[in-house]
Amino acid sequence: MAKKSRRARKGMARRQRGRPIASQAVPIVPTLAATAAEPPRPDLHEYEYVFGDLKRVAILAAALFALLIGLSFFIR
Repeated sequence: MAKKSRRARKGMARRQRGRPIASQAVPIVPTLAATAAEPPRPDLHEYEYVFGDLKRVAILAAALFALLIGLSFFIR
């Protein structure tokens, strides 16, 4: 790996100068208000129609793909 240039080393030193040391950093603890604001997870039974539609689209895509492969043998 190539050696870092002086400019890159000076830039890194400048950027790190303003950062707090790990012992000085204040830990972030989620509050009860932040966790209560998260929406509840939806039940999967509410999306049964989506799964049916996805299944239908997958079957249609597979059929069309098979048709394209079959036609590639006959049309050249």
